[in-house]
Amino acid sequence: MENLKLVNLVIELIKENHKVLNQILQEDKTVNSFEFDVQRLIDLIKKFKNQKAITKTKQKILVEHYGNPYITALLCMESLINQTDLIIGIEDCCYGLNRAIVKIVNEVGQGEKILLENNLTCEEIEKINPDKMVCLGNSNAYMRFRKMKNRKVQNIPLFNLTLYYDSEIYEELAQTIRNYAIQNFYEIEIFDETEEFEEVMEEMKGIQNQYCAVILSKNKEKQERFRQEMEANLVCVNENPFAKFEWEIPKEVF
Repeated sequence: MENLKLVNLVIELIKENHKVLNQILQEDKTVNSFEFDVQRLIDLIKKFKNQKAITKTKQKILVEHYGNPYITALLCMESLINQTDLIIGIEDCCYGLNRAIVKIVNEVGQGEKILLENNLTCEEIEKINPDKMVCLGNSNAYMRFRKMKNRKVQNIPLFNLTLYYDSEIYEELAQTIRNYAIQNFYEIEIFDETEEFEEVMEEMKGIQNQYCAVILSKNKEKQERFRQEMEANLVCVNENPFAKFEWEIPKEVF
């Protein structure tokens, strides 16, 4: 079945089940405060209409992430298009919504090539015996699983942020950014006005595979140095970092 038809079928099922998805979201919100929008989900899935398969060999891939339902949807679509057996591991985050998304994509794929597991243990992973194992934007899981014997675990950061602010006037804004990041299961580290700028710069520049680096400051010299020296996919100076996020799964996963 061509990709365009697969994508359209997924979108059709999402539209048919939008009330159910919203109801499940309300149930999930008793545990997580994640903000979910069905139209946003549809818009993300539309991007797959022209995507070609990238997997050259059949694999069983295990991807552990925190549980952002949009990430689960993107992983499911990659699995559907690449015809890859996929196990998605999450950590008690929006379990109902994640499970519903997986069910919809499996229905289109006419099988259960995608499985959803909650709070996987090392013993359970050994039983699954994946060909490839990735911790996607979940460094905590990577720290747990990296010492497994005879099992290579790949750590791929996703939407990880570092933020520095040099004045108390930005404290409330920094807290708002932190809360939004946590609510959406993004990893974030914050440096504040009590820390020396030079030391912060060195530490932030030393972070590998950094997705987004943010500075909140009125100091023009600091702003310019941050723009010139910071290594990250996104460098934001006194602006909303989340407005620039590009939702896609890194090609290394599949």
